[in-house]
Order: sequence, then C-alpha cells, then structure tokens
Amino acid sequence: LRNDKSFIINGANCDDYLSYIDFIEKSQKAFNSTRRIIHLSDIINHSSSTYQKVKIGKSMTRSIQKIIEEEKIVERDKIQEIERTLEFKFLSYEEFCDLDDSCQKLVLYAEENDDSDSIFLVAKSFLEGINKFPKNVEIGERYLEYNSTNGDVESIELYADLLLQGDVLRKSEEKAIELLTEAATKLNSSTSKFKLVNIILSHQSNDIKESNEDVNYVLAKQLCKEAADEGIIPAMLLYAKLSRCQRKCKYGKIFSDPKEVLKYLKMSVDHEDPDGIAYYGRLLETGYTDIKPDPNK
Repeated sequence: LRNDKSFIINGANCDDYLSYIDFIEKSQKAFNSTRRIIHLSDIINHSSSTYQKVKIGKSMTRSIQKIIEEEKIVERDKIQEIERTLEFKFLSYEEFCDLDDSCQKLVLYAEENDDSDSIFLVAKSFLEGINKFPKNVEIGERYLEYNSTNGDVESIELYADLLLQGDVLRKSEEKAIELLTEAATKLNSSTSKFKLVNIILSHQSNDIKESNEDVNYVLAKQLCKEAADEGIIPAMLLYAKLSRCQRKCKYGKIFSDPKEVLKYLKMSVDHEDPDGIAYYGRLLETGYTDIKPDPNK
C-alpha cells in the first residue's frame, strides 16, 4: 500500500493516506492480549483533513436525521389531528382507522360526495365481509338504510331481500313490504313491483280447506301486469297465469281473460323465456280456447 500509489484515488488526501498506512503498521500496538483497544487515540491523527471531514459528515448526518425524524413526527401529528376532526355517518374514528387503506379511501369518497353507488358498495362490503372490509352487519345495515331512505332502488331491493331471507338481518316481511311499496309507487321500480307480487302470492294456499280470502289477488295482478309491460320477463309468464285464474278475495275479484293469456305468453316467448316457451308449448299440446290441440307444434 505504501509503495503502490495507484491505490490513491482522485480526491483522497495523500498525507492522510500515508498516515493510515502508518496506523495499520502501528495498530498491533493498540491491542492488548484480549484484543481490546487500549490507546487508539495515540495512533489516530485527529487533526488530519480526512478525519475532520468524516467527523463533520457524521455530525451533519445525525443532524439531518434528527430534523427528518422531527418533521415526520410533526407531519404525523398533523395528519392525526386532521383525521380526528373527520366525522363519519355510521362508524367511529377508531373503526375507520382499523380499515384497510383501500377501504378508508372508499368510505371517505362515499361520505364526502354522498355518492349512492359508493355507499351501496360500502354497505354490501360490510354486510358480506368482502373487498377487504371486515364483516360488520350493524354498520352495513346503517349504510344500507341510509341509502334506502335517500331513494336508492338498488339499496332498497337488497335491504328488502335480506329482511325477507332473515339470514343476515332479522327477518321482517312487514318492513320489506314497506320498502318495496315505497320503491314501486314513488320510484316506479319495476323489479320492486314484481317482488311485491311474489310476496303477496307466497301466502296463497293450495289446500281447499284453507281460505285465500286475505291474499290480495287484485293488487298482485295489477302490479304483475305493470312489471310485465315495463320489461320484467318473468312477470310476463306470471301475468299470463294470473289471467287464466278466477279468484275472489276480500279486496275484490280477478277474472280469466284468454286474450291476455295468449298475449303475454307470446310476449314471454318473444323474450326467449324458457319457462314461458315450455308453458306455451303445453297449451299448444293440450289446446286452449281458440287453439286446437297440436302435439307437433
């Protein structure tokens, strides 16, 4: 090292370099038998420019690191202070902090913009524990109820379905009917009309000993026709079936109407409903009013 000057790179201090070689030669004297340094200060040249540069550099590095850490603390405190001022509709600040980053962003966007689509997604995610959200039925129902109150049909229908099923939320047909009636009348939701029809008809009995006096066939047939006319395909077949019936209940009477039967059956077939096609096929096979039986058709 002393004799080969190529070891000295550009920018290095030659005197300091040679001094370091002297340090290497003398270093063995700096250790006792246990390998512990005993008088290193006698060997290191504290006045050398290299030592001073290193000393200053380390000092500056420590200062800079300290400043950075202090700034981080200040910035973190600012963020936490801002977050503490946030008010959420249906979850606490602590519950918000426990969410995944992507979930926090969705909740913030939904709340700040009062966006019904985002609120629906937040509600569904909490209810089902999907999209990195923890499953929390209570919070999910709050968001769903809020969105339903604000007239979001998708939220109303999901809410009603969950209330009818009784698996996730406590079963309540009464509340489900109330929600769907609101959507069907005020928001003119075709799917809500058809859901109401199915709820009404679910209470009819095929037992001749039991009365269907309380089943509102009049309303069911009316809503079913509206849903069919508005493009709900399953409603087309159901209305055709209701048009074949003659029923009496405390709400009034419904009468059979062969023309309506054929009209809505053909509508169902035109929309390629498999059940409608099969039902129409059976009528062609057995015959109906003006249709003569024709098994080939």
